[in-house]
Amino acid sequence: MRLLASGLTLVLAFVQAERPQLDASVDEDRVSVGEELTYTLRAVSHSPVPIQVTVAPFLGLEVVARSERTEVGFGSGPVRTTVLEIRLRAVRPGHWQIGPARAVQGSDTVDAEAVVVDVAANRAAIASALSPRLRGLLEQAAPPPAGQPAVDLLVSTDTVRVGEQVDVVTAAWFPRDLRLQLRRPPTLQPPVIDAVWSFPQTTPSGIAATRNIRGRWYDLFVSHQVVFPLVAGTVIIPRATLKYSTPIALQFFSQEERFALSSPSDTLVVQQLPTAGQPAHFSGAIGNGLTLDRHLSPATASVGEGLAVELRLSGEGNTALWPNPAVTWPADVRAYLERVDEQVTAPNGRVGGTKTFRYLVVPDSVGALLVPGVTYSYFDLGMEQYRELSLAPASVPVEPRGDVAAATALPPALVHQDQPAWSWSVAHSVPD
Repeated sequence: MRLLASGLTLVLAFVQAERPQLDASVDEDRVSVGEELTYTLRAVSHSPVPIQVTVAPFLGLEVVARSERTEVGFGSGPVRTTVLEIRLRAVRPGHWQIGPARAVQGSDTVDAEAVVVDVAANRAAIASALSPRLRGLLEQAAPPPAGQPAVDLLVSTDTVRVGEQVDVVTAAWFPRDLRLQLRRPPTLQPPVIDAVWSFPQTTPSGIAATRNIRGRWYDLFVSHQVVFPLVAGTVIIPRATLKYSTPIALQFFSQEERFALSSPSDTLVVQQLPTAGQPAHFSGAIGNGLTLDRHLSPATASVGEGLAVELRLSGEGNTALWPNPAVTWPADVRAYLERVDEQVTAPNGRVGGTKTFRYLVVPDSVGALLVPGVTYSYFDLGMEQYRELSLAPASVPVEPRGDVAAATALPPALVHQDQPAWSWSVAHSVPD
């Protein structure tokens, strides 16, 4: 029994050792509004099975760039390392939680605790201008009751396709005379929506706009997030909340009375993508006006040396949901997906950007290296139809690997002579 227990202990220790390890960190945990920080998620495993890492949606921070890379080593055993780096910009002051994060490898799942970042108000920063898309939504906001604050939930549309952009705005109107009584700015809590991919957008940290309603001035506070539905069906948008406190008396240290207002909830109908005309190799990419191009570096390859092949996908949409292109490499080359970089932009309020897939290709023979053609299918939301992006095959000349020159000069040639040297003659002329 004792030997059996020891064996079970060794087996359990071996199984636990095979589980992946997940670490989350930030390079800065104290920033100001407008400043950037990098969130790094590192998963290490001793199994060659691919690792999928995910992180909870961000609040108070917007995604600037995203990069994911995987390294596999075969020293004393297989070691797979997957690193996810997300560049974030602080958009609202407060204590914001990044994470928790999760790594899934086969049947194993490990979690990493959330990281808390303190964001301070940047008083020297200029308030960002409202985008035309956000300004148009605010024009639709219902006027508040006379002399009272109000919070409203504005949704850009009520029916969308899977993967289509939806703007969700929380707008709070304050009578100016009441707002001047506040000792601290009001707190807006935007809705936390399930079954969507959320991108918080940059908004002014203080008063976003003012409006004269029925002869009375009101100040506006806003919170803006862009969401992309992930599944078809009905998505519930919960209530948004406005919290503020007013002093009971005129004294500075007097107690405060707390208030909380909630907006009505809303619903979003998400339609599935059409099946008519869907290509057989469609992998789920959704966007608007996507383009695909290729970049090779260097122009001439050498046997056994790496050639960088970059496929760049650009356009409007959620770059995080654009899958990898299907590339069939020739049998005489070794190709690895080295890293995937994302650059997120939002011109005029439309989220999009560039996603770069970087492959490392190592040719094994001299001649012409064939870079295969690529076909990428996606559903174009603007044209309401499926489209295909194509790149023709390319050829890269492969030269032999250059020999390394000797570091030292060759020795001088031997001197040729018919008679023995005089030193040998003198030594052999001495009698024994």
